[in-house]
Amino acid sequence: MLLKNEGRKIKSIIHIAVLFVTISFFGLHGLAFNDEKTVSVTVENETKTVITTADTVGEFLEAQKIVVGPEDLIQPSFNYRLVDFETNEVLVKKAVQVKVECDGETIPVLTYKDTVQEVLDQLNIVLGENDRIDGMRGDTRIVDGLVIKVVRVTEMQSVEIAYVPYETKLVENKKMLSTSKKIIQEGQPGILSNTFQIVMENGKIISKDLSSQKEIQTAIPKIEEYGTLLQYKASTGETFTYSKVYNMKATAYTT
Repeated sequence: MLLKNEGRKIKSIIHIAVLFVTISFFGLHGLAFNDEKTVSVTVENETKTVITTADTVGEFLEAQKIVVGPEDLIQPSFNYRLVDFETNEVLVKKAVQVKVECDGETIPVLTYKDTVQEVLDQLNIVLGENDRIDGMRGDTRIVDGLVIKVVRVTEMQSVEIAYVPYETKLVENKKMLSTSKKIIQEGQPGILSNTFQIVMENGKIISKDLSSQKEIQTAIPKIEEYGTLLQYKASTGETFTYSKVYNMKATAYTT
Protein backbone atom coordinates (compact mmCIF):
# COMPACT_ATOMS: atom_id res chain seq x y z
CA MET A 1 0.00 0.00 0.00
CA LEU A 2 2.82 2.32 0.87
CA LEU A 3 4.59 1.50 -2.37
CA LYS A 4 1.45 2.26 -4.39
CA ASN A 5 1.11 5.68 -2.78
CA GLU A 6 4.75 6.45 -3.46
CA GLY A 7 4.29 5.42 -7.09
CA ARG A 8 1.30 7.68 -7.47
CA LYS A 9 3.26 10.61 -6.04
CA ILE A 10 6.13 10.00 -8.45
CA LYS A 11 3.72 9.85 -11.42
CA SER A 12 2.07 13.08 -10.31
CA ILE A 13 5.43 14.80 -10.03
CA ILE A 14 6.40 13.55 -13.49
CA HIS A 15 3.09 14.76 -14.98
CA ILE A 16 3.55 18.16 -13.38
CA ALA A 17 7.13 18.39 -14.66
CA VAL A 18 6.09 17.41 -18.19
CA LEU A 19 3.25 19.91 -18.09
CA PHE A 20 5.61 22.65 -16.88
CA VAL A 21 8.16 21.89 -19.60
CA THR A 22 5.40 21.82 -22.23
CA ILE A 23 3.95 25.13 -21.08
CA SER A 24 7.41 26.68 -20.93
CA PHE A 25 8.28 25.43 -24.40
CA PHE A 26 5.12 26.68 -26.04
CA GLY A 27 5.25 29.89 -24.04
CA LEU A 28 8.77 30.65 -25.18
CA HIS A 29 7.98 29.57 -28.71
CA GLY A 30 4.90 31.78 -28.73
CA LEU A 31 6.93 34.66 -27.35
CA ALA A 32 9.52 34.18 -30.06
CA PHE A 33 6.79 33.92 -32.68
CA ASN A 34 5.09 37.10 -31.45
CA ASP A 35 8.41 39.00 -31.67
CA GLU A 36 8.51 38.54 -35.44
CA LYS A 37 7.04 41.36 -37.51
CA THR A 38 6.08 41.67 -41.15
CA VAL A 39 7.47 44.62 -43.08
CA SER A 40 6.65 45.65 -46.65
CA VAL A 41 9.55 47.88 -47.66
CA THR A 42 9.70 49.97 -50.85
CA VAL A 43 13.07 51.30 -52.04
CA GLU A 44 13.27 53.17 -55.36
CA ASN A 45 9.90 51.77 -56.52
CA GLU A 46 10.89 48.16 -55.71
CA THR A 47 8.81 46.50 -53.00
CA LYS A 48 9.52 43.34 -51.01
CA THR A 49 8.08 41.76 -47.87
CA VAL A 50 10.44 40.82 -45.02
CA ILE A 51 9.96 39.03 -41.67
CA THR A 52 12.05 40.75 -39.01
CA THR A 53 12.62 40.85 -35.27
CA ALA A 54 13.67 44.51 -35.36
CA ASP A 55 11.76 46.80 -33.04
CA THR A 56 12.06 50.08 -34.96
CA VAL A 57 12.27 51.23 -38.58
CA GLY A 58 15.89 52.28 -38.04
CA GLU A 59 16.85 48.84 -36.71
CA PHE A 60 15.05 47.18 -39.60
CA LEU A 61 16.88 49.28 -42.23
CA GLU A 62 20.21 48.58 -40.54
CA ALA A 63 19.49 44.84 -40.44
CA GLN A 64 18.57 44.88 -44.14
CA LYS A 65 21.72 46.92 -44.94
CA ILE A 66 19.63 49.66 -46.55
CA VAL A 67 21.80 52.79 -46.49
CA VAL A 68 19.97 56.11 -46.27
CA GLY A 69 21.27 59.66 -46.45
CA PRO A 70 20.23 62.71 -44.41
CA GLU A 71 18.12 64.08 -47.30
CA ASP A 72 16.40 60.77 -48.13
CA LEU A 73 12.73 60.30 -47.32
CA ILE A 74 12.00 57.64 -44.68
CA GLN A 75 8.38 56.88 -43.82
CA PRO A 76 7.65 56.23 -41.01
CA SER A 77 10.58 57.82 -39.16
CA PHE A 78 13.65 55.94 -37.84
CA ASN A 79 12.25 55.82 -34.31
CA TYR A 80 8.85 54.45 -35.29
CA ARG A 81 8.19 51.14 -33.49
CA LEU A 82 7.09 48.28 -35.70
CA VAL A 83 3.82 46.61 -34.70
CA ASP A 84 2.87 42.93 -34.43
CA PHE A 85 0.07 41.08 -36.20
CA GLU A 86 -0.12 43.45 -39.19
CA THR A 87 2.05 44.46 -42.12
CA ASN A 88 4.26 47.50 -41.52
CA GLU A 89 4.63 49.73 -44.60
CA VAL A 90 8.10 51.32 -44.90
CA LEU A 91 9.03 53.71 -47.73
CA VAL A 92 12.60 54.72 -48.60
CA LYS A 93 12.99 57.35 -51.31
CA LYS A 94 16.52 58.34 -52.28
CA ALA A 95 17.29 62.03 -52.80
CA VAL A 96 18.68 63.17 -56.17
CA GLN A 97 20.88 66.13 -57.08
CA VAL A 98 19.25 69.01 -58.98
CA LYS A 99 20.09 72.67 -59.58
CA VAL A 100 17.78 75.66 -59.44
CA GLU A 101 18.71 78.88 -61.26
CA CYS A 102 16.73 81.79 -59.84
CA ASP A 103 17.25 85.53 -59.26
CA GLY A 104 20.86 85.40 -60.46
CA GLU A 105 21.84 82.46 -58.23
CA THR A 106 22.47 78.78 -58.91
CA ILE A 107 21.27 76.66 -55.99
CA PRO A 108 22.35 72.99 -55.75
CA VAL A 109 19.89 70.89 -53.78
CA LEU A 110 19.44 67.26 -52.77
CA THR A 111 15.77 66.42 -52.88
CA TYR A 112 13.38 63.50 -52.76
CA LYS A 113 10.50 65.58 -54.13
CA ASP A 114 8.50 64.34 -57.11
CA THR A 115 7.88 67.50 -59.15
CA VAL A 116 9.52 70.80 -60.06
CA GLN A 117 6.89 72.77 -58.13
CA GLU A 118 7.57 70.72 -54.99
CA VAL A 119 11.29 71.53 -55.24
CA LEU A 120 10.52 75.25 -55.58
CA ASP A 121 8.26 75.00 -52.53
CA GLN A 122 11.08 73.24 -50.66
CA LEU A 123 13.34 76.25 -51.37
CA ASN A 124 10.56 78.78 -50.63
CA ILE A 125 10.75 80.11 -54.20
CA VAL A 126 7.45 81.74 -55.12
CA LEU A 127 6.52 82.31 -58.76
CA GLY A 128 4.84 85.59 -59.66
CA GLU A 129 1.73 85.77 -61.80
CA ASN A 130 3.74 86.13 -65.02
CA ASP A 131 6.82 84.12 -64.03
CA ARG A 132 7.56 80.82 -65.74
CA ILE A 133 9.89 77.83 -65.63
CA ASP A 134 12.05 77.60 -68.73
CA GLY A 135 11.20 74.55 -70.85
CA MET A 136 9.09 72.77 -68.23
CA ARG A 137 6.00 72.97 -66.05
CA GLY A 138 5.36 72.73 -62.34
CA ASP A 139 4.27 69.09 -62.67
CA THR A 140 7.43 68.04 -64.56
CA ARG A 141 8.93 65.00 -62.82
CA ILE A 142 12.26 65.33 -61.02
CA VAL A 143 15.24 63.32 -62.31
CA ASP A 144 18.86 63.28 -61.20
CA GLY A 145 20.88 66.17 -62.69
CA LEU A 146 17.85 68.27 -63.66
CA VAL A 147 18.44 72.04 -64.01
CA ILE A 148 15.40 74.16 -63.14
CA LYS A 149 15.52 77.69 -64.57
CA VAL A 150 13.10 80.21 -63.10
CA VAL A 151 12.33 83.12 -65.45
CA ARG A 152 11.11 86.27 -63.73
CA VAL A 153 8.73 88.06 -66.10
CA THR A 154 7.95 91.74 -65.55
CA GLU A 155 5.41 93.72 -67.56
CA MET A 156 5.52 97.50 -67.33
CA GLN A 157 4.62 100.71 -69.14
CA SER A 158 7.13 103.36 -70.10
CA VAL A 159 6.33 106.91 -71.25
CA GLU A 160 8.97 108.48 -73.47
CA ILE A 161 9.16 111.93 -75.05
CA ALA A 162 10.06 112.06 -78.75
CA TYR A 163 10.90 115.15 -80.79
CA VAL A 164 9.71 115.55 -84.38
CA PRO A 165 12.11 117.58 -86.59
CA TYR A 166 10.65 120.71 -88.11
CA GLU A 167 10.61 121.38 -91.84
CA THR A 168 12.32 124.29 -93.57
CA LYS A 169 10.26 126.14 -96.15
CA LEU A 170 11.99 128.40 -98.69
CA VAL A 171 10.05 131.38 -99.98
CA GLU A 172 11.14 133.34 -103.06
CA ASN A 173 11.55 137.12 -102.70
CA LYS A 174 11.90 138.82 -106.06
CA LYS A 175 12.92 142.08 -104.48
CA MET A 176 15.88 140.63 -102.61
CA LEU A 177 19.34 140.05 -103.99
CA SER A 178 20.17 136.44 -104.73
CA THR A 179 23.06 136.63 -102.30
CA SER A 180 20.72 137.42 -99.41
CA LYS A 181 18.59 135.24 -97.15
CA LYS A 182 16.15 136.18 -94.43
CA ILE A 183 14.52 134.05 -91.73
CA ILE A 184 10.85 134.91 -91.47
CA GLN A 185 9.95 132.31 -88.83
CA GLU A 186 12.11 130.18 -86.57
CA GLY A 187 11.29 126.48 -86.56
CA GLN A 188 10.33 124.47 -83.49
CA PRO A 189 10.30 120.66 -83.23
CA GLY A 190 7.09 118.82 -82.48
CA ILE A 191 6.77 116.90 -79.20
CA LEU A 192 5.17 113.46 -78.88
CA SER A 193 4.40 111.44 -75.76
CA ASN A 194 4.85 107.73 -76.58
CA THR A 195 3.61 105.00 -74.24
CA PHE A 196 5.35 101.63 -74.61
CA GLN A 197 4.33 98.22 -73.25
CA ILE A 198 7.55 96.53 -72.11
CA VAL A 199 8.12 92.86 -71.24
CA MET A 200 11.30 91.96 -69.33
CA GLU A 201 12.69 88.52 -68.49
CA ASN A 202 15.27 88.31 -65.71
CA GLY A 203 15.91 92.04 -66.06
CA LYS A 204 16.39 92.04 -69.86
CA ILE A 205 13.96 93.67 -72.30
CA ILE A 206 12.34 91.01 -74.50
CA SER A 207 9.75 93.17 -76.25
CA LYS A 208 8.86 96.86 -76.44
CA ASP A 209 5.66 97.76 -78.28
CA LEU A 210 4.12 101.19 -78.81
CA SER A 211 0.66 101.11 -77.24
CA SER A 212 -0.39 104.77 -77.55
CA GLN A 213 0.86 108.13 -78.80
CA LYS A 214 -0.16 111.68 -77.88
CA GLU A 215 0.91 114.90 -79.57
CA ILE A 216 1.96 117.51 -77.04
CA GLN A 217 3.20 120.12 -79.50
CA THR A 218 2.88 120.39 -83.28
CA ALA A 219 6.07 121.07 -85.18
CA ILE A 220 6.41 124.65 -86.44
CA PRO A 221 8.24 124.95 -89.79
CA LYS A 222 11.15 127.28 -90.35
CA ILE A 223 10.37 129.85 -93.07
CA GLU A 224 13.29 131.37 -94.93
CA GLU A 225 13.23 133.89 -97.77
CA TYR A 226 15.81 133.94 -100.51
CA GLY A 227 16.38 136.64 -103.09
CA THR A 228 16.32 136.23 -106.85
CA LEU A 229 17.65 139.61 -108.01
CA LEU A 230 20.96 139.52 -109.84
CA GLN A 231 23.52 142.28 -109.71
CA TYR A 232 25.92 143.53 -112.35
CA LYS A 233 28.68 146.06 -111.95
CA ALA A 234 29.66 147.89 -115.09
CA SER A 235 33.18 149.00 -115.95
CA THR A 236 32.11 152.52 -115.21
CA GLY A 237 31.48 151.53 -111.62
CA GLU A 238 27.74 151.60 -111.86
CA THR A 239 25.76 148.73 -110.37
CA PHE A 240 22.68 147.32 -112.02
CA THR A 241 20.17 144.85 -110.63
CA TYR A 242 18.13 142.53 -112.80
CA SER A 243 15.98 139.51 -112.41
CA LYS A 244 16.36 137.85 -115.80
CA VAL A 245 18.96 137.50 -118.49
CA TYR A 246 17.93 137.35 -122.12
CA ASN A 247 20.20 136.00 -124.80
CA MET A 248 19.57 138.05 -127.96
CA LYS A 249 21.05 138.00 -131.41
CA ALA A 250 21.24 141.26 -133.36
CA THR A 251 21.13 141.30 -137.16
CA ALA A 252 22.31 144.26 -139.28
CA TYR A 253 20.51 145.14 -142.54
CA THR A 254 21.85 147.42 -145.33
CA THR A 255 20.02 149.01 -148.14
